[in-house]
Amino acid sequence: MSSLPEVMLAESWTEDIDPTGYWMSEKLDGVRAYWDGHNFYSRQKIRYHAPKFFRADLPNTPLDGELWCGRGQFQKCVSIVKKKDANVSEEEWKYVTFLVFDAPSHKGLYEDRVKYLHTVIDSTKDTTYASVVGIKKCKGKEHLDETLKSVLKVGGEGVMLRLPRSKYEHKRSNNLLKVKKFFDEEAKVIGYRAGTGRLTGMMGAIECELPNEKVFHIGTGFADSQRTHTGKPKIGQVVTFKYQELSNNGHPRFPVFLRVREDVTWEDVLENYKKNPPFSATQKVVPQLKKDHTLLFSAVTSRDDEGKKVKSDANNDSDEDILKADKKTKVLPMCKYGEKCYRNNKEHLESYSHPPRVNPKTTKTNEETKYEEKPKPTAQPEGNESDSDSDNTLPLISNINASISDESTLPLDDIPKFKCVKMDEESDSESDDNEQALISAAEWRKVLKRISQLESQVFQLQTAFDNPTNKRAREADEEEEYGKKKPRYQ
Repeated sequence: MSSLPEVMLAESWTEDIDPTGYWMSEKLDGVRAYWDGHNFYSRQKIRYHAPKFFRADLPNTPLDGELWCGRGQFQKCVSIVKKKDANVSEEEWKYVTFLVFDAPSHKGLYEDRVKYLHTVIDSTKDTTYASVVGIKKCKGKEHLDETLKSVLKVGGEGVMLRLPRSKYEHKRSNNLLKVKKFFDEEAKVIGYRAGTGRLTGMMGAIECELPNEKVFHIGTGFADSQRTHTGKPKIGQVVTFKYQELSNNGHPRFPVFLRVREDVTWEDVLENYKKNPPFSATQKVVPQLKKDHTLLFSAVTSRDDEGKKVKSDANNDSDEDILKADKKTKVLPMCKYGEKCYRNNKEHLESYSHPPRVNPKTTKTNEETKYEEKPKPTAQPEGNESDSDSDNTLPLISNINASISDESTLPLDDIPKFKCVKMDEESDSESDDNEQALISAAEWRKVLKRISQLESQVFQLQTAFDNPTNKRAREADEEEEYGKKKPRYQ
């Protein structure tokens, strides 16, 4: 299938690139797959023989993604998707999910392509074995490091960074960057592999042995001068290499040559191995193949034994919570006014903690009633106060989850949770039917603006009252009026 276009490949992220503003997603340890609208193909244009049920709900437009069986299941995934025709197992393919991260034929910017993916893939259906990979905006280097640490902690491979408002390029592109952790270790050269193609007549790779006697080969990272008969590493020499992870058999995956170690012997490496075992000395635990998964910023639906999608404990393990797991909670000093404090401005609430408030009618604290104090809203321009009420009538407040439909800049979360009831006009008491009143968005903004003005006036009055000069003046007036100085209020 030479007519198939090339997929976009990622460059490696480096420390000199500021990740702020990039879109982050989890780097998948699956098999890259291009969906042409009818079948799946590898980067080398080799067809994957997916069963008909797996392809049934996919759109007839090209998609770029990975066939994935879960974290740590790369080798199992390869064994499933590379089987051909009669050897294809439909039961095994039920463990596979097509995780989609781009739409190659869509001409829009990245954000538009992601929106498009959500319109053509309905991952809630039992018959759909595809899902869109979740993304999140990166806030900076610290946020990226935290995310990478969280992914690695749960057995993930790394993080992908996507340049915002970027086009899809059918080549290796700086619009897509991969962020991975590498391990550096030492190995002993025990042999060579001959080069092919451009490297014919030169060294293609070196055979190496780890201190635990695992044998592997390194074929990348060499300059041409290091592949010649006189320039290549000698048998018995110690070399330093880097790699990304271990295979299920404990062999380094994607090893890259770094340098020859002239300053150490193999005996030194073996001695250090006993004192400080490297990562390759750890026994890799291969997770059990299953039908429920978690994925950073994503919801990969689980399936029961009959193949129906269900909610499971694994899916409830929010990856958002993983990101927050290592954050230290900031301890705030207690406000001296305690539960009687009336201030609700943002600066005060972020600087001091307050005890739970008790609702006298329910005897429940604000924690129990899900009451959350918010910063006071910004007053709207007076020109907006005359908005039409016809389409903005909202029930208050017990069912306040609806949204204000006009162009109000007031966030709905900033609305205090007050109960609004219909009053008896004659007795000024609550009516028996306790019918909820209705109020328009424009009227609600007026109420909030007035509350904001009153709060400002109260704050100004208290500030003036606590001013030392004003206190002395009040004491002098009291002494003149009563003939003696009254004791100060404690």
